[in-house]
Amino acid sequence: MSTALSLRISDQKQLTSVPAGIPLLSSEMYHLLGWGDLSPALKELVEPDIHDYVSTMINEEPVVAAQEQRRRRIVYWIDAFRSGLCSEHTALAALSDDF
Repeated sequence: MSTALSLRISDQKQLTSVPAGIPLLSSEMYHLLGWGDLSPALKELVEPDIHDYVSTMINEEPVVAAQEQRRRRIVYWIDAFRSGLCSEHTALAALSDDF
């Protein structure tokens, strides 16, 4: 399975084969990222960032520093939650814009 926000070449090909203008379903993105088991609250919180990441990758646009920083923050807190280092509440709070 892919690690968070780091897709295998085959997964990238699958994403780029989606016809222009047809959005990839969120459930497919989470499955490709290996995050299919995340709670709905965490998925809802990071979904705009996931869409931006995938869109940037599909369009072969350069990743700006702010996007990369947010991506690393998401990966850190979701990995911390999934490995039991923090609670879901802590991860949600850390990833919210109010943190």
